[in-house]
Amino acid sequence: MKDSRLFPLVFRFLGLTAFTFCVGLLWAIPSSLAATYTVDTLTDEASDSECVVDTTLREAIDCANANSGADTIVFGVSGTIAVTIAGFSPITGQTDIDGNGAITIAADASVTQVFNPTGSNVTIRGFTITGFSQCGISIVASNATIGGTDTTD
Repeated sequence: MKDSRLFPLVFRFLGLTAFTFCVGLLWAIPSSLAATYTVDTLTDEASDSECVVDTTLREAIDCANANSGADTIVFGVSGTIAVTIAGFSPITGQTDIDGNGAITIAADASVTQVFNPTGSNVTIRGFTITGFSQCGISIVASNATIGGTDTTD
């Protein structure tokens, strides 16, 4: 004769195990979360896409492009960024870049454009951009917002 008390216990154990496994899977699945990148140096150098320490504006834009969530780029420094390499990578995702009125971007005359938003919902504000040869901000984005930014060539 079968023990009728054992049967419900086995199903209860299997149900709890399955629930724990599913919750564990949900915990492990990476999600596209919004990220904030802090620019903490005024130097401009080729990006290594590492946005942990000594993060340049160029690197922060590349890191935001690599993240599929909505991103914010803020500044932990103030002053002038001398751009001599080329303009920054196109801004391809939803990104808010706030210079907070404390950042000047002085582009070399060989730099044709500084910012190039191509994604949707891009906001660029609080910069002074000087020295470029064609345009400080080339907008190809849908729903781009540019505010509190002065440009002079």
